[in-house]
Amino acid sequence: MSFKYRFILSFVLLETFFIILIVSVNFFTINTSTKNLTNEKIESNVTLLGQLVKVPVSIYDIGTLDDLVTNANTNKYINSIIVLDSHDRILSSRYTYKHLKEEDLLKIKENKSVEVDNKTYEIIYKEIFEEETLVCSLYIIFDTTSSSKSIEDNKTRTLFIIFIEIIISTLLSYILGSRLTKKLTQLSNIAIKIGKEENIEVPFTNTKDEIGILSKSMSEMQEDLKKRNYQLIHTNKKLEEQKEELIRANKAKDDFLANMSHELKTPLNSINVVSSVMKRNRDNNLNEKQIKSLEIINKCGNDLLYLVNDVLDISKLEAHEIKINYAEINIHKFITQVYDLIKPQAKEKNLNFVLDIDSTLTTIYSDENKINQIIKNLLSNSLKFTKEGTISLIVKDEDKNITISVNDEGIGIPQEKLAHIFDRFKQVDSSTSRQYGGTGLGLAISQELALLLKGTIHIQSTENVGSNFKLTIPKKNQNDIDINLTKIDEESEIERIEISEKKEEPINKYQEKESILIFNSDPMFFFNVTIKLGKKYNVFQVSNTKEFLNIYKKNSIVKTIIDFSSIKKEELEEIEIEEQKKIIAIYEDKSEDTYSQYDNNICLKINKSNINKEITNV
Repeated sequence: MSFKYRFILSFVLLETFFIILIVSVNFFTINTSTKNLTNEKIESNVTLLGQLVKVPVSIYDIGTLDDLVTNANTNKYINSIIVLDSHDRILSSRYTYKHLKEEDLLKIKENKSVEVDNKTYEIIYKEIFEEETLVCSLYIIFDTTSSSKSIEDNKTRTLFIIFIEIIISTLLSYILGSRLTKKLTQLSNIAIKIGKEENIEVPFTNTKDEIGILSKSMSEMQEDLKKRNYQLIHTNKKLEEQKEELIRANKAKDDFLANMSHELKTPLNSINVVSSVMKRNRDNNLNEKQIKSLEIINKCGNDLLYLVNDVLDISKLEAHEIKINYAEINIHKFITQVYDLIKPQAKEKNLNFVLDIDSTLTTIYSDENKINQIIKNLLSNSLKFTKEGTISLIVKDEDKNITISVNDEGIGIPQEKLAHIFDRFKQVDSSTSRQYGGTGLGLAISQELALLLKGTIHIQSTENVGSNFKLTIPKKNQNDIDINLTKIDEESEIERIEISEKKEEPINKYQEKESILIFNSDPMFFFNVTIKLGKKYNVFQVSNTKEFLNIYKKNSIVKTIIDFSSIKKEELEEIEIEEQKKIIAIYEDKSEDTYSQYDNNICLKINKSNINKEITNV
């Protein structure tokens, strides 16, 4: 046998195999589809009839029920129907099924398929419920003989067609396949080249058949890929610009926080130093009550200093940059100090303030300042929202942990609000904020600090009854902590006060931009100005003469913005600016005469009330 005939025979056998395979799949699909359609029809009839009989069964309307059953039985697919009440008593029946007695049918409590005398039936048992209560049950017998016969007839006709289809499809496949394969192979090679971003012309775009459609699609795909590549390049460039803007905005925020930190810490440190010196009463001119008051002032000042640091560093909490300073804590003494500090506030509101410390507790190893802030936040919350009754501070020893509970008899928290109680800047509702004040930040900080201490805060609350906040933290074994614990003598309290100076900015950090120096005493007012100028310049912001001279000498400043309305005249006299350097003067009407010495340097005057609009001209 020649190669030609062997090839044709092989092709015909292969084609026959696939046709038989396809037909077999079709048989299976048709059979499945027919059964699915039959089942859907059965299900829809059962569901509809179940809905229809609910009402007459519920009100025991047998006449209406008989009419429904009679009308349903006229459907040629339905052979018989029986309706039972919730106690399996027959309410209505139209039974014509000859192959099973009615009493035997009632023993069947499941769906069943039956084939008898070349006929097929589906016996359906359905319980009808109303709000989880059994109303009635149905027996419906469907005659599915016509569907089964249709499947058999279709099978016979299909087998006859197979033979003709094999012959015709083999010839057509042989002729058309050769041409189609050739074109598809060519287009496949074109697609590979397009994927490699080669600029190549797509053939067959003028034909109107499927190959032409495919070719046009590939041509459109080629153009679309070019556009997307261009858009990606443009988008990446835009993202880089936005990234730079975010970096500048973040730097401006950090500058603002650093300035505010300095402004807040300076008076606080002064208060702490003075009160610390005075409470020692070295001249013996203070009585015990005055010394106690000074101790409270000193304690509050230190607490506020720590609070300022934590609030300013809240962004570091998200970045996991806050460190825990472990030290030995005399828990009884520590909690008593907190109690003594809060007790006057409770007394002022006529509240009963109860302290309960487990006698077995002695010392723990943790961060006293962080725990102190958490407890005071929780107590402050209870004081704020409790009008009358009792507030309890309870400390318990629980094996490897201690629990510090704050209980109150305040307004409580609705259950639906508990999930959001630790969200930042969020209180129970807006009326709470108006009535009781606060920012909604305390609980958020407390929870994050608790997590840093490897602890948790749990809350239980009932509206108009009260709330319970439970802080659980590990006691820590001294051997588990890789630190040197240092006991600090109370007499060295002055030496422990640290005045945090603002870190100097790295010199020439952004050499690709020109630098602007802003001299003002109100960093918050210039916050938006700093962000806007940061898009074009490296912005340095200072609030005193020392910082001004330091930045001015170490950097190449092209322009200096001076707020003449807020800087004292004696401070202005301490700075000297070269004649060629330009000054932008920020003024109010009453401050115009304070910058006469810089008339030769001033290139732009801006009224302070219009600064946000006019600063774009810089």
